[in-house]
Amino acid sequence: MAIRHADAHLPHGMRLHVASSGQADQPLILFIHGFPEFWYEWHHQLEEFGRDHYAVAPDLRGFNLSDQPNEVEKYRAKHLVEDLRLLIKHLGHSRCILVAHDWGGAIAWNFAAQLPELVEKLVIINSPHPALFARDLANDEAQIKASAYMNLLRRSDAERILGENDYARMPKFISGIDVHSVSVIFAAELLNGFVETADWPGNQAWEIEDKSETNQEQKTGEGRDVQFSLLSSTDGDVVFAPDGLQVDLQDF
Repeated sequence: MAIRHADAHLPHGMRLHVASSGQADQPLILFIHGFPEFWYEWHHQLEEFGRDHYAVAPDLRGFNLSDQPNEVEKYRAKHLVEDLRLLIKHLGHSRCILVAHDWGGAIAWNFAAQLPELVEKLVIINSPHPALFARDLANDEAQIKASAYMNLLRRSDAERILGENDYARMPKFISGIDVHSVSVIFAAELLNGFVETADWPGNQAWEIEDKSETNQEQKTGEGRDVQFSLLSSTDGDVVFAPDGLQVDLQDF
């Protein structure tokens, strides 16, 4: 199936670039990418599911060809949830099958909790439920260590670090730097696409996990206090990583 490209101009002023396949009158399946990715993460799925669905993969705000607000606050999950709600309506549908990965999964958990009537089915890939994630960030040493990389993304110099030497760290960052040394092998074409997108002029994606916009709360686990950034689910936001863990740049 051929992949089409268009801009969705949403009522609240946000413009999202969307890639799609299939016919608009077929059931809508919406694919939400992770960080630091973009619609191309789903290009094989668009081709496959476009056979019997209206398969759509947007670039989230701040990524690739979509609008990129300057204010960090504009990247809170509540705004991303609203983007998806308005996008579904813009596409002419009242509900969808929602498939999401990584950071997109965190948004999708929020979306499904707040707007269950818009979700026919929810498919989450590599993104734990926020409540379980918060529990394990406070109590599970393996999860705390595995999530430590997020602290790099929340540093004020994250863009500079990952952009050094023509984004030399990005392929390893994307393809698997977990504590179990399990690498995910990506085609060079896909990795190059992610790197080129990260270098898109004006790209604001680096700032979505800036902890300066989070509310700090204390959580206790097994005799120690673990400080981490917790964004209230009632405000449409999600849990981030524990504070105080250092990331060795040699890992990247």
